[in-house]
Amino acid sequence: MDESNRDNGGPPGRRPQRRDGSGPPAGSDADGFDAPFDDALDADMVDADGVWWADRVEPDWEALEAAWAADGGRATLPKGVESMAPGMLLATVVASVNPWGLADGDRIRLCQALRRMLSHHEGRLFAAMASVVDAAADHAVLPDGRHDEASAADDAAVELAVALRLTRRAADNDVHLALELDRRLPQVRDALTAGDLDRRRAGVLVHGTTHLSDHGSRRVVDGLLPHAAGWTAGQLRVRLRRACLADDPAGAAARYRVAVEDRRVVMTATDDGTAHLCAFDLPPDKAAAARRRIEALARRLRRIDPARTLDQLRADVLVDLLCGDPATAGRNGAGSGGVQVTVDLDTLAGLTDTPANLDGYGPVVADIARR
Repeated sequence: MDESNRDNGGPPGRRPQRRDGSGPPAGSDADGFDAPFDDALDADMVDADGVWWADRVEPDWEALEAAWAADGGRATLPKGVESMAPGMLLATVVASVNPWGLADGDRIRLCQALRRMLSHHEGRLFAAMASVVDAAADHAVLPDGRHDEASAADDAAVELAVALRLTRRAADNDVHLALELDRRLPQVRDALTAGDLDRRRAGVLVHGTTHLSDHGSRRVVDGLLPHAAGWTAGQLRVRLRRACLADDPAGAAARYRVAVEDRRVVMTATDDGTAHLCAFDLPPDKAAAARRRIEALARRLRRIDPARTLDQLRADVLVDLLCGDPATAGRNGAGSGGVQVTVDLDTLAGLTDTPANLDGYGPVVADIARR
């Protein structure tokens, strides 16, 4: 057997292929069509460091086969499968077991492994979508010779909507996310492709940094990305808001002033014959104070009206207060609706603009804490 390539991180007699998306894999045709199938397979079996998957993680297949046959036919996953790098090896392992034949703990580990594979394929899908836009841009040239990426993105969304059976809105959203991951935050796509981040958290990082410069976005994301997998999407969103406020406090204050000018109340009808009444873009301290007063009144009424749930009482209190119903609005002792803001002394004195924390809401611009 030819061992000439083993030191280069590939299987015997084969050349390792690149997976960084920078161009066609070595051995493929320049126009992007596949080279021999085994070369294409090799490309998916080599990680970002050029190391053959089987060389990086090589399970004891004999012990694994024995474990799967033992314990009354209940299969056992190999140790560490939930943190195994996505690729052909992990795909082979997770595809070879029946979830209902696993022990209880292994079913959870299988879900973890499958989600890593799902994230891996979503990262590659977004890379492929970005490449579709690039291909369309080659044919969308402005009079000055520049590529019209906006037109190319529209054309790509139309083609992908047909090919993937998506609505046009869904295709537009996916193409936009693919371009953001490719142009602005490639490190997020790398984490997605590596299985370390799921699409939900990737979306939080992308959409939560659109107001920052490209350099600022990458700086903020680089500080959060190593820990993002350990947080829920909601926890990540709060930390991201705080990091964005700290990175550009002047810009955050300016955006707040513009957004609060657009405050409004909207009522919409539902299919069930009810209505939604929503207030948008309120100052967060006033919204938190209103929410606290509603909560206090609802909990006091709960003691004398246990038939209604707290959610029902909150909704009823809101309507009663707005309509001036004395049964709710005229009672005393229900709480003043005050709020608690935590802020450092330097920010309070105007020496710095470190974000403050509004209890029950999260990080807010420093100007709110100084009121």
